Amino acid sequence: MSVNHFKRIHVIVLMLPIAMMPLSVSADVLLDKSSQLKLFGDVRYRYENDERSDAVDAKRTQSLIRARIGTRFQPAPAWAGNLRLSTDSTSPNSRDTTQSTTDTKKNGDFGLDQAYVTYSPSKAFNMFFGKTDFVFFQQGEALWDRDISPESIAVVIGTEGLSLNATQITLLEGDWQKDVTADAYQLVYTSGGVTFAYGQVKINRHEQFTRDTNGDGFDDAFGFQSDQYTVLSAEEKRGNWIFGFDYITSNSDSADTARTISFQQRMGNYGFRIYKYTVEAFSVMGDGMFSQNSFPVEGNSGVSNFKGYHLQLDFYSGNNSSVDLSYYTMKRLHDPASLGATASDAVMTRREQKRMQLNFNVRF
Repeated sequence: MSVNHFKRIHVIVLMLPIAMMPLSVSADVLLDKSSQLKLFGDVRYRYENDERSDAVDAKRTQSLIRARIGTRFQPAPAWAGNLRLSTDSTSPNSRDTTQSTTDTKKNGDFGLDQAYVTYSPSKAFNMFFGKTDFVFFQQGEALWDRDISPESIAVVIGTEGLSLNATQITLLEGDWQKDVTADAYQLVYTSGGVTFAYGQVKINRHEQFTRDTNGDGFDDAFGFQSDQYTVLSAEEKRGNWIFGFDYITSNSDSADTARTISFQQRMGNYGFRIYKYTVEAFSVMGDGMFSQNSFPVEGNSGVSNFKGYHLQLDFYSGNNSSVDLSYYTMKRLHDPASLGATASDAVMTRREQKRMQLNFNVRF
């Protein structure tokens, strides 16, 4: 398998959505030609201004750094590997380190972010083993936060036009008979710039996740309200614009639907994106525990139980550098008192939150 063929498989099979237009083109540095060993990395500086409306309104600002460095290599035609280190690698769903001159404890958490092996004996059969991207086509990040690289085994069978992917993720390595896994299956069809995808995800033994909801030092919530999810996605790409949506339903008895609609346009060195989110409390994986955290979050994981917009302006300053400005606005959908208890801390309780975010991105 040639290097160019591996690159194509890597992009197609991982199925990282086109809806997230790349900020720049990766420029890997070739270190060793015989094994195709390449070095890559990126640094992002982020400035945020947050506002929240609740019993007491509040504001804050913060600066964050994300730095990653990795290697790719292909020692044999059918085998390849990827290793990446990152800041704040011990965080469950973020790789950003909050900047503070007098508080640098997160700076020591630079460690393993991705490490996986790929086996591709043919164009129509590909396997991934290890800590890698979630092999699942999606428009937004309501179902799964792309910052999370799960420990998983994935198989992709098919061609560029029609493929089937299957993934098993280890969510929690527990004691005997207490492991928690997630199984995901998805059929993806692409033709003439249009992509359709149908997928199913199930979490097994979700009751092993627990949480103390009343602060008395004892766990009183066991498991999630939902553990099965159906995902419908579609995307149309024409010229320099992309339109897409995700529709997600769960097996929860209530608050079981999520929708993401997106539109993106690029004009030369400039770009514009708009996303509309409606994510009910128990509609996405782990009642939102594994969902995106670009919108402001209250707990230590993702966020659910909200509706809102994400608006973004992009400036592509070079092949490997860019600047983007985002505005996030979100409102709570349901009063948490009317919802069932869950081990997830992602259910939004505040009435309203807003965020302005400025990113400077450089990579090689």
